[in-house]
Amino acid sequence: MLLAVFTDAALAHEAHGAGMGASFDARFNRAAPNDPLAPGFVYPARVVALSDGQFVGRRGLVSGSHGQMGPSALLDLGGVQVAVISRRQQLLDPAQLDALGVDLAQVRTLVVKSRGHFRAAFDSFTPPERILEVDCPGLTTPNLRLLPWTRMPRPIFPIDDDVVWPT
Repeated sequence: MLLAVFTDAALAHEAHGAGMGASFDARFNRAAPNDPLAPGFVYPARVVALSDGQFVGRRGLVSGSHGQMGPSALLDLGGVQVAVISRRQQLLDPAQLDALGVDLAQVRTLVVKSRGHFRAAFDSFTPPERILEVDCPGLTTPNLRLLPWTRMPRPIFPIDDDVVWPT
């Protein structure tokens, strides 16, 4: 299983300091220790790969453009790998994983931290019916019905079921 991409500049920096193959206690989310939505945790990790984070998109939204994730590391947490990057962004292109030496053909389960922009770049790796969307706490949600709308005329699609389209 691979989780990609997780933004934690301090952890990526620590992995670079430890070096390839090194084992250390990875402290996640140390930059936001009091954030109830991002509680920190520590887990033993091994550095599988290191990268400067530069990539050139090859599919989807960033095809042909240069991207920068900042210092990045691929960590193994006892069978679960985590791609840790320094510059906040979504997983938009397989090239981001290429920069860390990931062979997607060998990845059985890919957990993508992205609102949905990954679809255009990863469509050749998995069919839509194999994608499971999970709504987690955070800045936004794919379920618009959960947001506290206060100044919107109703009914409106896709929030309300009783929307009627004029003919």
